[in-house]
Amino acid sequence: MSEHSSEISTLNTLIATTIDSINGYEDSAQNIDNERFREIFRQRANERQEVVENLRAEVRRLGGNPEDDGSFMGKAHQRFEDPNAATGHLGSVVTAHGITLHRDYGFYSAYDLYGLAALAAISYLLFAGRPAGPILPAAGIFLGASALTLVRGVVFGMLVGVVLLTLLAFRTRRPDRRQTQRLLPLAGLLAVVVVLFSSISPSSARGMAERFLPGLTPQSQASVQTAQYRQQALSFGFHEANARPFGNGLASNVASAQGLAEAGFLAHSAWATMLDYTGWAGVLAFLSSVFLLIRRSTRLPDGPGWLKPFFVAAFALLLVEGFGSDSIVGQPWVLGEAALVIGLRFGLADLDG
Repeated sequence: MSEHSSEISTLNTLIATTIDSINGYEDSAQNIDNERFREIFRQRANERQEVVENLRAEVRRLGGNPEDDGSFMGKAHQRFEDPNAATGHLGSVVTAHGITLHRDYGFYSAYDLYGLAALAAISYLLFAGRPAGPILPAAGIFLGASALTLVRGVVFGMLVGVVLLTLLAFRTRRPDRRQTQRLLPLAGLLAVVVVLFSSISPSSARGMAERFLPGLTPQSQASVQTAQYRQQALSFGFHEANARPFGNGLASNVASAQGLAEAGFLAHSAWATMLDYTGWAGVLAFLSSVFLLIRRSTRLPDGPGWLKPFFVAAFALLLVEGFGSDSIVGQPWVLGEAALVIGLRFGLADLDG
């Protein structure tokens, strides 16, 4: 066997990569609606299965043990796109190319926690005035984890938070350019991760680009319909608030001014929910409360130097997320996260940075 070790290794590598292609074709056949393409994908998978069997026979003839699984890169790709590879799914996203991306990353509330943790890490990099240490890779990990959740509201809210943190860093009385320059290695780290992820799973990378660049990339019909549905939910809320400025109260949508019984609207927009239940009066009261919290925060001692700007960025994330889900009014874990952020800011205000 030793005299054929090089040939056996090469053949096993070919077997593993061919198995990857079989898995890819089988997944595509399961996740596409077009019957003609489904049959083509199945045919390609069968052809490659025959190639695998022939390669395995050759490895056995040379005295080796044939590979029976795919490559590491193929497993990583399969891990992301296989709906059975994890538990507790948060739904799926269909790309414009017919690929179904399944999101499932930890706790059901994790997609909020990842974004908040990323903002906390970036705020530390910009304002703490201390060595970055493990905070830099932590920021990259949480930014990447937020993107992998495929939750637009959280990602867009996180981006708004990052912009606010950057603006606040440049508006300080004594700006430290070295602090803002800490974002450069973070940007480089993210660029490397994007390149690696694109090489591991090109279809998933394209799907994520579609997800987060809706005006610049083609969108699937399901994605367009979901976006339209959320716009309709917000329009519904505006109509209700205009008709009843003090809201409908905690009653069913059936008795709404518009005569709609579409309860799904309220699950897709926190702002539509507040407009429906509390009207303009409730929305203004809510926004006033947020404004007073932030104003009170600005008048407290800084505490840890990064905590005050993080407080503003965290609320920006939660408010923006409300355009895509009922979050701040319908999801208890989001309310708990908001309470945690408030507790950290006001509880640690007197703590030296």
